[in-house]
Amino acid sequence: MKVTHKTSAAVLAVMTACTWAVPAAVSHAVPAPQLTVGAHEQGALDSTAGTTVTFRAPEGWSTSPSTSRTSVTFTRAEQDQELTLSVVDGSQNFDTTADRVLRQQALDGTSAAFDGGSVSGGGGFTGKSCVAIKTEQKATGPCAVVHNGATVVLVTATSTSKDEAPDLQGLLDSLAASKEGAR
Repeated sequence: MKVTHKTSAAVLAVMTACTWAVPAAVSHAVPAPQLTVGAHEQGALDSTAGTTVTFRAPEGWSTSPSTSRTSVTFTRAEQDQELTLSVVDGSQNFDTTADRVLRQQALDGTSAAFDGGSVSGGGGFTGKSCVAIKTEQKATGPCAVVHNGATVVLVTATSTSKDEAPDLQGLLDSLAASKEGAR
């Protein structure tokens, strides 16, 4: 069998490759949009069970738009710091849920271990303090798993320099939870 349309086949192969390569190259070349948090700006996370956790977003930090309603990450690139909040609802036993939250974090690339301390924040949130380690980025910092009833919030702050990891207490103090329809 003789192939007679070599040029057409080559053009078709190049065009097919471009349908994958061009969007991938553009996605890699264009940075993700960053939003800078203003003074007194409030953040909110919505749990799957309808609880909204509000907090005072860290002024001057940046965040990228996300499709997740249960977690948010703030960054301060010039100081190589990262602050992450996530919410889980439906906890029947805080100690069990807290352990599971840390195990999930490990699967997502951040190992953490409880350090024996306790923490409390605004809105009746109380819980355990921990230490977080991101081995790939060589970043460490404090973390806390706190709860108010069945709502559990994980707050993690990391930096490549232990002295530069942000303090969590101001963020913990600003936490408040409300059920859908009660706001």
